[in-house]
Amino acid sequence: MNSKREWGAGRLIAVSILILDVVGTVVAWNFTQEQELEIARDRFNAHVERATLTIKKRLLDHELILRGGLGLFRGSHRVDRDEWRGYISTLKLEETFPGIQGVGFSKWIRPEEKAAHEAQIRAEGFPNYRIWPEGV
Repeated sequence: MNSKREWGAGRLIAVSILILDVVGTVVAWNFTQEQELEIARDRFNAHVERATLTIKKRLLDHELILRGGLGLFRGSHRVDRDEWRGYISTLKLEETFPGIQGVGFSKWIRPEEKAAHEAQIRAEGFPNYRIWPEGV
């Protein structure tokens, strides 16, 4: 009978150790997974912050160029293509603002000025120039 009691007590101890080991493993796994999620969240937030700062800087670059163009228009009686080209070449977009493919402006043309405007631009060396889309 003593050996049966010892055998039962041994089983109880073994099962208790097994349960504690499984519970400990689950707790450790859960803790590790929480840490990994926190690290991943921090990395993601850092990437988002870098992307946000890059976009904000890019928008500020565009704003700077457009404000300079506004200054040109306010400081000049009439901005023509050559004056605009000079402004844009001074900016050195490829060097100073890489990635900006171009900056332009549009002239407001009244319907009654359309034919004369197209003829003027064609005479300046752009034979296929036309205002589009067609219509008013």
